[in-house]
Amino acid sequence: MWARFQEIEAAGGVVAAIDDGLLHAWASAATSERVAGLATRRTPLTGVSTFPLAGEAPLTRRPRRDPGGAGRALPPRRDAAVYEALRDRARVLGDRAAVVVRPLGTQRDSGSRQTFVANLLAAGGIAATESGSTVAVIASNRSGYAEHAAQAVADLRAAGAQVVLVAGRTSELGDAGLVDGELYDGMDVVAVLDALLTRLETEGAR
Repeated sequence: MWARFQEIEAAGGVVAAIDDGLLHAWASAATSERVAGLATRRTPLTGVSTFPLAGEAPLTRRPRRDPGGAGRALPPRRDAAVYEALRDRARVLGDRAAVVVRPLGTQRDSGSRQTFVANLLAAGGIAATESGSTVAVIASNRSGYAEHAAQAVADLRAAGAQVVLVAGRTSELGDAGLVDGELYDGMDVVAVLDALLTRLETEGAR
């Protein structure tokens, strides 16, 4: 922190540090780091990116006042905005914003990952359903996948699933080519939800 004050002093003071972009560069770097944490949920937002309330009615959002200042002011931002934008897209899709989640094996095998997937999808306003979507996710542990994954994926594809994902890593399946992707803790959740919504939007436009 003291080094920062020394840099500001060397720049000629706070006003000079703002005018030459020093403070903006610091803020931009900090924002990029935080955005990455929000996207991977390493920086969780309870009720938004983690433990979201499915079907929650959106609040009225008042636009923030433009601070003006000829580029000297730091732009305002809200951490939840990126997830709110995803949910807005899902609301436009209505019932089509849904992904089939197929638990495999016993509740003990599939329960935790089924919950993980449902919460991940809900962060983007996407519902977990039993049928009716061309995107599906299988959810279980390694033993459940060993016993049931191949048949479950075949059944899902026969029922119309064009994309099948696995909750966890493809390495747990034995045959990584069995599915089209994976959902796991630490991935870029925002990118995955954006891709899912884009696919569902495209299908709805046909």
